[in-house]
Amino acid sequence: KQDGGLCARALALDESGDEVKALGKVSAGRMGMGAGAHGYANQTRTVNVMKPEIYIERLKNLPPNPLPFPQTPATMTAEPIDRQTDMFETIFTGLRLLNEGLSLTAFEERYGEKLEAKFADEIRR
Repeated sequence: KQDGGLCARALALDESGDEVKALGKVSAGRMGMGAGAHGYANQTRTVNVMKPEIYIERLKNLPPNPLPFPQTPATMTAEPIDRQTDMFETIFTGLRLLNEGLSLTAFEERYGEKLEAKFADEIRR
């Protein structure tokens, strides 16, 4: 953990370049590189095969036609993430970061909607 009590690995997983998705900033995504790695890009969550030897073998034997981005031959699962799910994940990830929290301004910049208006019913409960 770092001085703020936050796990460095958890923060690293949320970083996308110099931006943190948890804060609701526009995120270019992140590629899952390596066996067992998880990625998120192009509105798709990916998970690579777990065993390093299988990961390496799949990348050695590339298919003749490229897979749709962000998939690779080592991708085990690719799950499309819709806008609503992305919003929820941004909110919940932001709530995990006690010091930084979720930026309402950044949320609005990213999605073009105010969080308070989009989730008014949920907030009232």
